[in-house]
Amino acid sequence: MHLPPHHTGHVATALRSGLALAGLLAALPLMAQSSLSLEEALKTAKQRNGTVRAAMLDYEAAKANVKASKSAFLPTVTPSATQQFGRNETFTGFRTKQNIDDLSIQLEVSWRLLDSGSRGLSVKQSEFSRESAALNSLQTLRRTLFTVHSSFYEALRRQELLRVQNEQVNRAKVILDQTKFRASDQVGDAPRKDVKQAEADYLNSQVSQLTASNRIQTAYADLKAVLGWGFEELPSLVNPDGFSLKDLDFTLDSAIKEGLANRADLKAESKRVEISKVNLKQASLSGNLQYSVDANYRRSFSENVSDRSLLSFNVSYPLYDGFRSKEQVRAARLGVESSEAAYLQSERAARAEIESAYKEYTQNSLRLQAAEKALETAKENYRAAVESQKEGAAGILEVLTAQVTLTTSESNLVEAKYDAVLSDVRLRLAMGRAMPGEGD
Repeated sequence: MHLPPHHTGHVATALRSGLALAGLLAALPLMAQSSLSLEEALKTAKQRNGTVRAAMLDYEAAKANVKASKSAFLPTVTPSATQQFGRNETFTGFRTKQNIDDLSIQLEVSWRLLDSGSRGLSVKQSEFSRESAALNSLQTLRRTLFTVHSSFYEALRRQELLRVQNEQVNRAKVILDQTKFRASDQVGDAPRKDVKQAEADYLNSQVSQLTASNRIQTAYADLKAVLGWGFEELPSLVNPDGFSLKDLDFTLDSAIKEGLANRADLKAESKRVEISKVNLKQASLSGNLQYSVDANYRRSFSENVSDRSLLSFNVSYPLYDGFRSKEQVRAARLGVESSEAAYLQSERAARAEIESAYKEYTQNSLRLQAAEKALETAKENYRAAVESQKEGAAGILEVLTAQVTLTTSESNLVEAKYDAVLSDVRLRLAMGRAMPGEGD
């Protein structure tokens, strides 16, 4: 399964498509399906998974914060109206009485024309936060899609393992019947103790069958959780065709280089480093000379109409604040060092993850080929052992050993097959490439 070139679509486009899909929840007739393919499962997770939905909403909130921070550069226009009703009486001197019925309407316009840079830093911080939220949302989506792959294939894996156990039960029954026949009074060329051995093997195979059946229910529950399926039963899962892995056409070094450059989680963490640097600038600014130039205009509409316009220049300097500004700068500087150290460690972890996924891909390809050959040999060996027992030329131990080898080979092939297909998706995720189902 060849990995395609890196998908370079915009993060925002992928997120908007995910939000649009989420609006179709009520109309989806998924519960009436008789089967569920992997592609349908991926779409369902994008629509229903709460973690994906929360990450997308965080991104939308970050976009709103950018707009809010940019509004500080624009003027504000505030109309207001006051209606007063009342009575005013004076009891000393000449007694007076006055009824109050006053309507006052005002329009106030204010605009900060210039400042020492705090507004610009707030905009930068919100923009970095928006970019970080977008990248986090993309990474959340990709990890969720990987979990869907993993849960979907795990459910199929356990179904296949149950099939293997069912075949083992059938084979154990054949061996038991043959052993009883060979140990019967009519034939008598096998000891009766072999019957007990065959019965024990048959009963153990039934226990393994029940265990495999129980594990399927657990796998289905995990898949329902990641899909956000609810309490309804899942339809039968469609087993995708083709599990072979092709040789990779790029080296480990190039995989690491691409992954470190393209992984959304690393990009998001680099944005958090930039946010910490902006925080340091803001802390430094608050401890130094600050200035602002503001223009204000007020128009009052009442019995006495009035205008008031004002241009003000403000300067402040924290001469003494109990070392608060100094310690805030120190805390912000330590925050930068902390975020840089965290980013460095995340790079190391990502490098190790890419290396592990790359080597696992290659090893699983070889493992799948070996498991296929081992199964063919085990089948031939089992057929020969059963035929030999039928003719009285082989004992119970030879047949049971052949059966165990065959069951082990069948189970190994199932494990190798699903580990192989997951290797492809895991390597995509580790390298920061687009996941199957991401852009649907």
